[in-house]
Amino acid sequence: LGAAILGIIQLVNLGDTAYELGRATTEQTSNYIYRIIAIKGMQALTIFITCIVFSVTAFQAKKGAIFTKENENLLSLFGIIISIIGIFTLALVRIYKNDMLPESSGIIMTLLGFSFVFFAVVLKIGRKIKEEQDLTI
Repeated sequence: LGAAILGIIQLVNLGDTAYELGRATTEQTSNYIYRIIAIKGMQALTIFITCIVFSVTAFQAKKGAIFTKENENLLSLFGIIISIIGIFTLALVRIYKNDMLPESSGIIMTLLGFSFVFFAVVLKIGRKIKEEQDLTI
């Protein structure tokens, strides 16, 4: 759901970006393009990573192996990566201070990364409960 929301936001922002680039002068456009490419690229990378994590997790759930150390590590690793990308995006947006670059995208990416880390902790607890249950039987 988070990836879909970010994807929709990206599509809406691309139209605004095209309009802004069309009305900007040459000097403004050269710096602006690099800023937009960097920030939009980080947002696209976050969407891509999120889709990979959801796909792998769904595949593991289909096999019935959701409470595994691998899933826990996957969610933790990508959660930390997405959080770092979100914090970096938020910093760039604040440095460049432009109406076309909303701070909300960096905040959403950071929260998405933290939620992945939270779900990794939930999987860790679930795995321990499952191990205890297996030992009881």
